[in-house]
Amino acid sequence: MTLDELNNVDDFRQVVSTTANLTTFTPNPDSEIAHYVAQIHSTRQTKELCA
Repeated sequence: MTLDELNNVDDFRQVVSTTANLTTFTPNPDSEIAHYVAQIHSTRQTKELCA
């Protein structure tokens, strides 16, 4: 099958779902943001880092 044979996104999804095991990703932005904020606060900024 080529890209020319796919008429829309649903056709593409059908091909992918029949040829691979899919995993649903559910983002958790609050914990992601908290993780990076903690990283920033734990790193002491110096003149070299800010330059």
